[in-house]
Amino acid sequence: MKSKNPVIVLLFLALITFNDGFSQETRERKNAVSFSLFGTSPILGITYERLLTNTISAEVGVGLIGLGAGVNYYPLGLKARKVNFYTGLKYSYIEDFILLNLDEQFYDSKVYIPIGINYLSPWNMNFGLDIGPAIVGNGFLGNVKIGFRF
Repeated sequence: MKSKNPVIVLLFLALITFNDGFSQETRERKNAVSFSLFGTSPILGITYERLLTNTISAEVGVGLIGLGAGVNYYPLGLKARKVNFYTGLKYSYIEDFILLNLDEQFYDSKVYIPIGINYLSPWNMNFGLDIGPAIVGNGFLGNVKIGFRF
């Protein structure tokens, strides 16, 4: 009878461990704060993203030389521990907030359609990368961000 006790204890510990992992994976984290390069926080800045539904999020960003906003659409839904595809619409306005003495012609509004991926890690970190054509402005624009979900 004593030989079964360690097996029961190990089985109980395994169930607790697996149960905790499943609950952490499915727990919905609707907010993210990220350090961003380009995108809605021009050049370098901070972005706040809020998950509105499982497929739509809104974000705002403040950067060294501007600010921006955007909407992201995840057609397959946003899933933890998975690479997630997204698209949407992002807007950036470039203004010389920190007095870099930029030429006036540098001030501009930019709008682009991001095509990107992000990954939500088990440690509540998010990593994102996108690029897309500008619909206001010229060429292609993009974004790289690393942050935390809460």
